[in-house]
Order: sequence, then structure tokens, then C-alpha cells
Amino acid sequence: MLLLDASLHRWLQDRGPQLTLLAFLDDATGKVLVAEFFPTEDARGYFRLLHRLLRHFGVPLSFYGDRHSVFVRNDDHWSVEEELAGRRQPTQFGRALQQLGVTYIAAQSPQAKGRIERLWGTFQDRLTSELRLAGAHDVDTSNQVLRRFLPDHNRRFGRAPREAEKAWRPTPENVDRICCFHHERSVSNDNVVQWDGRRFQIPPQPQRFSFAGAKVQLHESLEGKIAIYYADNKLQHTEGVTFSSGR
Repeated sequence: MLLLDASLHRWLQDRGPQLTLLAFLDDATGKVLVAEFFPTEDARGYFRLLHRLLRHFGVPLSFYGDRHSVFVRNDDHWSVEEELAGRRQPTQFGRALQQLGVTYIAAQSPQAKGRIERLWGTFQDRLTSELRLAGAHDVDTSNQVLRRFLPDHNRRFGRAPREAEKAWRPTPENVDRICCFHHERSVSNDNVVQWDGRRFQIPPQPQRFSFAGAKVQLHESLEGKIAIYYADNKLQHTEGVTFSSGR
């Protein structure tokens, strides 16, 4: 089980902007497996940490965290599709965990996250001092200090797990398709998909000439690139260009 959380703090004191530190803590060893500074706590930051975790360690059995809207649905709105299905769709991060077969356990109070809260207390003391001594002044220089700080912290505060057998599972090959944002859209009669003010034209494909009326998945990578999938088929597309059917 991994604990995940964020700490909004004046990490740079008066030398730079207020930053948020995101971290995944291994409950068995007390080691911080991945951590990074971001301007704010959001799904993109957690996806970046998840992607790095999967690449370096594999798939954990479970995550334990709070009820932040990145992890669980806190709104009362049910779509028509959700009402018909009788269940709510997960958040983007929650969907990724479902695809990985990872259980998310939501803490009911801050006190329930005692171990990672103690971590923040340690970091706000020791790491803040390291950042000051190094003259860190923005997110990039802060992350440089953090990368040097973590190995020493884990050596000092990590411990051997009670059970030697590892519970990590292999990382799936399609990890990039999991650690991204999924947006379902319907294709218009002119084979165009619209999303976020952008238009994507789908030309005739080997498996299908027209996708008019079909539902497709737009996968937005963490770098903002778009891929379009129909089932498991990745579709060629261009942005902002209209194709003629030739008929």
C-alpha cells in the first residue's frame, strides 16, 4: 500500500512562489518512492508521479489518500448515462487506477493519514532548510534539490518491511494510454471531432471509411498531445484541416 498526498507550503520562504509538494510514500518501508514540486495540486501532477512510479517500481496493490476531487467524485451531479448505468464514472485518476487494478482507499479524516502527515512535518523542517541553503527560487531549482534530498532521507528514515516478498505487479505495456486524460466524443457527419475549442478531422482509415456518429476516445497526454482511438484502433487525424470524401 502506498500513501499519497500533497503539501502546500512556503517551501521557498520569500525567495519564490508558493509550491505544492506531491509524494507517494511506501507504507511498508517508510520510503518516499516518488515526489515532485508543482505549482498546484492537480490530476496532471499525480499522473506524472504515477507514470514514474509504474516505470521504476511496477503496479502497487492499493493507494491510501484523502477525498480530494482528483481521486474521488465529490459532486452531486449524475449524467444521464450514469443514471441509466446505476453507477458514477470515476475521476480521471480513479479511472487509471481501475485500469491498473489498484484499489483506492479514501481516508475519512486527516488524522487517519498520520504517517504521511508526519512526513510533511519532517520535510517542512529539513527540506525547507536544504532549499534555502541551495538558493532554490522556483519549481525547477526546487526539484533539483529534492532529487538530491530524497535518497539521503530514505536512507535515514527507511526501514526493512516486515515481509520480504514483494507485492508489486508488472507494469502494462500501454502505460502511456493509462496515465493520460480520456475524453469521449461523438464524430460529426463530416468526420470531425470537437473538443476544448479544437477540431480534429479523421480521414478515411483502412478499417473504416467514415466514422460519422461513432463514439471515439481522445487521449490527452501529459504533454498535451492528442491521440484518437476507436476501440483499440488508433486513428490518423489532423487538426484544423477539413478532408473531402471525394463523393
